[in-house]
Amino acid sequence: MKVKPKEVLLNLPTVLMFADYHEIPTFASNINQVLHGKVKVKYEELGMLAGQYVGLFYLQRNDEFDELRTSFVQMIEREEMKTPTPARPFNLEDPKTCKHTWVLDGHNAGDPICSKCLSRE
Repeated sequence: MKVKPKEVLLNLPTVLMFADYHEIPTFASNINQVLHGKVKVKYEELGMLAGQYVGLFYLQRNDEFDELRTSFVQMIEREEMKTPTPARPFNLEDPKTCKHTWVLDGHNAGDPICSKCLSRE
């Protein structure tokens, strides 16, 4: 059975939450397969909120788009500020107690750098 809808009603812009970030472009692609003509749904990945990926879907950037985007980006930033971040990224060793493993740094004309604590000789 073939169905030819005369009208497809979309309330856009809208924000949806997904378990995997790969689902956001897939969702937009599925919507675009249903739509006919030159109008295409666009999307923007905003980040993670409450353990889910946030996708913003829109047809054009307007005031409503800006309001939604701003409010969700602020919520995401507030959540990131609440979650504790490690004082040192990548579990770097303390330079005072590190047993240095020297490697050549290609960015600074071959100067040796410790691969554990990133200190220079």
